[in-house]
Amino acid sequence: MMILFILFVITFVQIGQLNAGICKFPNPSKSVTVQSMMTVSASADYNNTLFVGGSGILNGACDVKNGKLKYLMTLKNGVTIKNAILDTPGLGIYCEGNCVLENIYYKRLCYHATGFGYMSTSTSYTYQVIGGAGQGSPDKYFTQSGKGTTIIKNFCAEGKYGKLWCSCGNCPFQTARTVQISNTVLKGPGLSVVSLNSNYGDKMSISGLTLQGQKSSSTKTKYICQEYKGLTYMSAMSPQSNYEPTKSGSGTCSYSASAKKLVSALKAKEAAHPILVNKWTNELWDKSSDEDKR
Repeated sequence: MMILFILFVITFVQIGQLNAGICKFPNPSKSVTVQSMMTVSASADYNNTLFVGGSGILNGACDVKNGKLKYLMTLKNGVTIKNAILDTPGLGIYCEGNCVLENIYYKRLCYHATGFGYMSTSTSYTYQVIGGAGQGSPDKYFTQSGKGTTIIKNFCAEGKYGKLWCSCGNCPFQTARTVQISNTVLKGPGLSVVSLNSNYGDKMSISGLTLQGQKSSSTKTKYICQEYKGLTYMSAMSPQSNYEPTKSGSGTCSYSASAKKLVSALKAKEAAHPILVNKWTNELWDKSSDEDKR
C-alpha cells in the first residue's frame, strides 16, 4: 500500500512538472477593456493592469488573418511602460521611436506582440524589452522596421511561435538593423529565434539563450537563425539559409555550436555575430514549413 502511494506521488509530481509553465505571469491588479487605440505620450507604470482588446480593437476575430485588427497601444518616442498584461491586443503595441517595455506580459496574441517603428528614416532608435513573458504568438513576437537596435533581455516565452524577433523583410524603407538577445528562455514549438536580411547589414548577438524542450517536436525551436534577402516591396519570401541549434552558423548567421549545450535545453553562452532579419507576414505560420506564409 505504501509502495503504491509512493508511486502515485512520484507520478503526480512528474505530470505536474510536465504541465507546469516555465514563464511566470503576475496576477492582474485590475482589468481594463480597450475599445480604441491608446496613445501613450508619457512614461507609465501600470501596476500589472490587464488590458484586454475589445471589439473596437479586434474588429472581428483575434486572428492573424484578420486585416482589420488595430494596435492596442502606440508609444510616442522616448516612452517607457512598465508592469502591464495584454490579452487579445489586436496588433499589439507600436513604438514610434525609442521605447522601453519593462515587465510587459503577453497572453493570447492575435498577431505580433510589438512592432518597433520609426518617425524618421535617418534616426537610429533603441528599442528595449526588459523582462516580461509571452504565451505564444501566431506570427512574431517582435518586429523591427526602424533603423537601430532591439535589446531583448530576461524575456520568457512558451507556446507556439514563428519568430522571437525579425527584421522587416519587405518594408519600403530598408536599413541595417541589430538585435541583442540575452538571458532569455524559449519553449516552442517555434520556427526560428531570429531572421535577418543579409543584404542590408543586419547584425545579431546572443548570450544566455536557453531553448527548452529541444528533444520533442512539439516543443522544440527549429532554427536559431534564418537568413533572407530583404526586399522593398511585398512578395513571397523564402529563407536563403536555415541554421539549426545543434549546428554552427555561418555568414550573417555566424555562431558557434560548440558554445551551446543541448540536453533538454540549449544554452547559447556566446555568440556575437552579424545576422539578418526576416519578413513582414500577414498569415499564420505553418509548423510544417520552413518559411512564413505571406
